[in-house]
Amino acid sequence: MVKSKIFHSLFLFAAIACQARSLDLRGRVLIQGTTTPIAAASIQFIETGLSTTSSTDGRFSLNGSVTSIKAHSITSSSIKSKNNFPLYNFLGRLFSKPNQSNHSQFLNQSTEDFASSKSAQLTVAQPLRKISGSGLIQITKDGYTSRSIPFTSDTSDLGDIFLTASQKIGVGAAMPTGAYMLFDGTQGKAAANAELQSKWIDWPRFTPSAIKFNIAKDPEFLNDTNRVTLQSCCNTLWGYDDIQAKTVHGDAQIHVEFNCMGQYDTNDSANANDSYAESAGPGYSNSGVYVQSRYEIQIYSVSQDPNQKITNHQMGSIVDDTPPNKNMNRPNGKWQSYDIVFREARRDNNGALLDAARISLWWNGTLVIDNYAASGKASGLANHSGEELNAIKYGLKLQSEGRDVRFRNIWVKDLVLVNPLTNILP
Repeated sequence: MVKSKIFHSLFLFAAIACQARSLDLRGRVLIQGTTTPIAAASIQFIETGLSTTSSTDGRFSLNGSVTSIKAHSITSSSIKSKNNFPLYNFLGRLFSKPNQSNHSQFLNQSTEDFASSKSAQLTVAQPLRKISGSGLIQITKDGYTSRSIPFTSDTSDLGDIFLTASQKIGVGAAMPTGAYMLFDGTQGKAAANAELQSKWIDWPRFTPSAIKFNIAKDPEFLNDTNRVTLQSCCNTLWGYDDIQAKTVHGDAQIHVEFNCMGQYDTNDSANANDSYAESAGPGYSNSGVYVQSRYEIQIYSVSQDPNQKITNHQMGSIVDDTPPNKNMNRPNGKWQSYDIVFREARRDNNGALLDAARISLWWNGTLVIDNYAASGKASGLANHSGEELNAIKYGLKLQSEGRDVRFRNIWVKDLVLVNPLTNILP
């Protein structure tokens, strides 16, 4: 039994520190610029974890009793017991909602069981702060950009709250639920370099070495130190400095943003498109995105003339296999995007091909390759282009082809495509 003296002091503290609070917030969640309601949006009082969801007409009512914590200076206490009890249960009696953000930020607490005569040390991580009369609620819904809405009264009508639909494809597309990020580029140089080193390797087709790709400025945000890019490295041709994602993929949705800068130089401004013949001028760019490290989606200088017919070895093509049906190219220095849905080849138990790999490609938001059965002409160990055609899974690969091409917002979502259809994005 815990000594009554300890109980008395702790419950006295609890009575002083905690005060009941009644919350009643109302509002309606709509799609930005419309009167269309958003159902099943999550509405959460950030300070306490109290939450609800919007109804089919977008309306919500967030109400309930929560606990306000008044500021006190407390350093530590020791609890001893002759009986076994989990510490988090004791804290639950003391603070009413263990493991919620407004408690876990105050105490470094353990959840292990404390046996006879063991001591539990409670250490205040930061001063307790008062949370009453105002706060923030957060509204989230998959497919929409979340919002945090302030309120200044515990009883408030917040009116109409508009959410913007998350962009699903094209430059700036948000990573969907269930996807994993291979390179972000919005968290600064140190975070980007850590991501590069932990998630990528030098392509092991040749003698593996240290990763040669660099972290460089984002030409769209030259003065923002948080915005950086993954830069294809150096002047080595033919894939010797390619990088490959450590995480392998099968059927997948893939998003890659890239920016053609031309030749390497000492500044972060793009060289203007001046020629579309290989290695002909400072504006010429070349790289590639290799789906499953096998099928190359080409990055290669072409005109921005929408009427120019693109060959099966130029921008937007599956290299040496099929060209895009439209020219969606943008000038050097402008961000572009590839959104890819890939269904890997199907094979029988003996490895014989049953169905070729299928690829759909959206270039800058426009479908330019529609559920194409890839023959893999540019793949194989005979050249630098990709991995051999077999059942082994590989990760995404980025090509270094002697020119300055930059990448950001690279993510992959694993899929299971039962039917041989890949043109499934909006």
